[in-house]
Amino acid sequence: MFAWPSSSEQARGGSGKKSAMRFKLGLGIGFAAGYYLGAKAGRARYEQIRQRAHQLRKSRPFEKLQAAIELGIERFRGGEETEVQLVLLDEEPVTA
Repeated sequence: MFAWPSSSEQARGGSGKKSAMRFKLGLGIGFAAGYYLGAKAGRARYEQIRQRAHQLRKSRPFEKLQAAIELGIERFRGGEETEVQLVLLDEEPVTA
């Protein structure tokens, strides 16, 4: 049966095996609860989440963020010099 450690056991750091087993038990219970609740939500909720994720990936701010990250990675790796265009709202593109 599950029992919380006593205060003296906590002060010593608890036993290694018991701590590991409690962690695994908690992880298993959390996984099972998530699986159950996800299955209960059903296909309709899955499609709703998938559609929102797709809309996010197609949004202008996300595309800008993705381009900035890719440019940063390319520069970090020492790639070729690339021309960067800064686009501010309601203004013409500015070449940097």
